[in-house]
Amino acid sequence: WQADGNWPYVSALYSLIKFANMSGTYEIRNLSFEYRSVATNDPPIVQDRGVGKPFMSFVLERMMDIAADELKIDRVAIREKNLIHPEKMPYTTASGEVYESGDYPETLRRALELSNYYAKKEDQEKLRKQGRYIGIGLSEGIEPGTSNLGYYFLSKADLPDYNGAGQMSTVEIGQDGVVKVNMNGPEIGTGHVTTIAQVVSDAFSIDPSEVIVDASFDSTLGHLTYAGTYSNAFNDVYLGAVMKASERLKSKVLSIASSVLGEPKESLFFKDNYICKNIENPQKLLSFKELAKISYGRLLSFPKGEEPGLKVVAAYVNPTAKPFVRSDFNVQLTHSNSVHVCYVEVIPENWSVKILDYCIVHDPGKVINPGIVEGLVIGSTISGIGGAMYEEFVFDEQETNLSLTFGDYLKPTAMEAPELRTELMESPAPNTVFGTKAVGEGGAITSLAAVASAIEDALSVFNVRITELPITPEKIWNWVKESEAFKKLYGEVH
Repeated sequence: WQADGNWPYVSALYSLIKFANMSGTYEIRNLSFEYRSVATNDPPIVQDRGVGKPFMSFVLERMMDIAADELKIDRVAIREKNLIHPEKMPYTTASGEVYESGDYPETLRRALELSNYYAKKEDQEKLRKQGRYIGIGLSEGIEPGTSNLGYYFLSKADLPDYNGAGQMSTVEIGQDGVVKVNMNGPEIGTGHVTTIAQVVSDAFSIDPSEVIVDASFDSTLGHLTYAGTYSNAFNDVYLGAVMKASERLKSKVLSIASSVLGEPKESLFFKDNYICKNIENPQKLLSFKELAKISYGRLLSFPKGEEPGLKVVAAYVNPTAKPFVRSDFNVQLTHSNSVHVCYVEVIPENWSVKILDYCIVHDPGKVINPGIVEGLVIGSTISGIGGAMYEEFVFDEQETNLSLTFGDYLKPTAMEAPELRTELMESPAPNTVFGTKAVGEGGAITSLAAVASAIEDALSVFNVRITELPITPEKIWNWVKESEAFKKLYGEVH
């Protein structure tokens, strides 16, 4: 059951998208998923990092911890026994999702190594004897990306108005000889402009600073229904469209240059805003600016089959979107994975939580710009920690929102945010142009359960079981005082 506020149309979709990571990194073949999307008078559920998937991951990872405890086996061991192994890739889940690549056992191994997991377990026992509540927890997570938007039909009686996943992009060399790109989607601080400049500059062998990227939406340029920064789709269809347009423009430029210069097309290449020949000892033949003057003005000098101008619009569609059969579909088309290890102390004076160490190993496929990827991993993880420990809307009996200020609705600031230690690994995706996968939401997806697991471990002496969020000091105190272990020591507390 999910209380979805007063806009149930979108809310139902957030429940449906849980199919994308329903079985996580595990080889689980028997699954049942039933959801109820309930309309209430509360504000509507709206987009946030992960869109439905963090809570699916939270439930699954909490189940793994509970199963390990009930079976009296280590929480790491139960995961190792059930992980999907790389030789089974591409792997189709019970719901029809296709995991294209990944080495989940290696991700776990590296996370345990990075975090010094077993050394911390030994330290934990020593510190507990000193009366400190120390806990260590971990969580596996799948970060899906690029929505196969036809999954909307699952909440309807008929087929949707659209399906699949794609994007359009425009790449041109203007009359001033400058390379320009329109990505038809906003830059929201996630490094899209920088990354596009990087890949386009590589394609034309120029400096990234010489590429102008327009991140506005322009309806007069080529665009699909799917335009927008959402669904972790940038590393897939956005880059695919940009690269496809770049390759077509390169081919056109070289054809024109070949005709004008009388040189074989295959002997020409790009370097520093020039068309050159002789790759061993480059000889500059024609500048981009000179070529633009010809392409936009000398209309009778064109080779047959080529049109004037140096602007190309290209559409890219991910080839792995399945047609829509209710018993076999894929909600999203790329699947990064990560392991988070969280080390905490619960302070009994006020039952607050201090994160002592936090480690992440994240596999987003091929990494184009490590600095941007690391920033996205860190930012989304802090967002997830906020959801795990701070963020909560409180309503009274009349459904009046009591969390109207940031004094009531808390967010982790630089004061509360822990230092995160990260490591990136690469399992390139075979179904995207660069081998890239989703990145940007994974931290928010995987962190919820890692934090809960660590806090629960710290409170294990009280047999506390954490199945809800956020984990606030008030809730911790209520769980502890209701435990039999606490009552034996201190009696009933009212």
